[in-house]
Amino acid sequence: MNWPANPSTCGADLEKTILDSSGPRVWQTWLLGSEVMVPNGSKPSAWCPDSRTKETQTFNDRDTLLSVGGVLIDQNGRFSRHETRLNEDVYNYLVTNNLWNKAGQRNARIDMPTGPKDLLCDGQCCGSTGAIMVKASWKVLGANDDTSRFYTLQADLLDASQPALLGLVGLHIAHKTPTQKKWIWASFEHVDNVTKLFNNPRCPQTPAYNPNAPVPCTQTCCPPNSQTAAKDPKTNTYVELSPAGEPLNRPTQVTRVLPISNALVNKQFQTLLKGSVWENYELVSTQWVDHRGNITPEFAANTTLETFDQGPDSPTHGKLPYKPFSTHVSSSCMKCHATATNSAGGSADFSFILSTAR
Repeated sequence: MNWPANPSTCGADLEKTILDSSGPRVWQTWLLGSEVMVPNGSKPSAWCPDSRTKETQTFNDRDTLLSVGGVLIDQNGRFSRHETRLNEDVYNYLVTNNLWNKAGQRNARIDMPTGPKDLLCDGQCCGSTGAIMVKASWKVLGANDDTSRFYTLQADLLDASQPALLGLVGLHIAHKTPTQKKWIWASFEHVDNVTKLFNNPRCPQTPAYNPNAPVPCTQTCCPPNSQTAAKDPKTNTYVELSPAGEPLNRPTQVTRVLPISNALVNKQFQTLLKGSVWENYELVSTQWVDHRGNITPEFAANTTLETFDQGPDSPTHGKLPYKPFSTHVSSSCMKCHATATNSAGGSADFSFILSTAR
């Protein structure tokens, strides 16, 4: 899925290699959630439309918001941007079963496909891979950023007069398979995220969990993993830039609560990817359910996608939480997504995208 793509087929371009950093990757040809969960009176986009050949992507104000906590601000004072994409198996399942709108979800039992043996699309398989969803996070690259260290994207930002160059800083992958029906979760980040891109090394590095007495910012530093932007009271939205184009907010001081435990694996793959931008990325964690039904590992978090909910406690140890008791902060992809509901309030099979139906 991270292979260079052939935009005309939305599949891998086998004339290129993973080391080729030019052009879109396969996952970038997949449809955005907003292209499938469209308003009434519209129809979901066709799979692999001609627009996949365009070189510039558009991000709106909603794309700056994290699922929890608001906006993430880099050390240049710019908001990060986020997107969610669905593979063809998910697309076929949602469209064939009319699940892209509220009416279709009303009495539906959501059960995403795991592969060719699941005949969930009018008695046919929805695809050969199983459901995959990805969530990517990007930062606006500034004059002080080394662009050669990033996989990049030209983007139109609604608050800017000209396209901006974005660098990939996080990638979250969820895959439902026949043996992992609670999905397999993998999360990747840029190696510089918590050393300089979203972190000032001169500031405190240890988060203080005390929501009843929040720590204020000093003249030079804000407390780790805390929101530093305030909403405009007139519009109830976060404002990134002044009319002159200057950043208005202080950087988020991002620190990693859960250490990366697979340093050797990362080193091996970074060696294989040497000479490409991908040597500057690392696997943060993978999460799955073992034969006893326990989540392994129990905790996992991406600092660019779950910045503000890297909490220290968990609803349960190992088992998935039940919604009535899911009131704790939980650094767990699986435990968070287990609470996802569709627009009718029923289970969404670990996918928050169903709740965006209109």
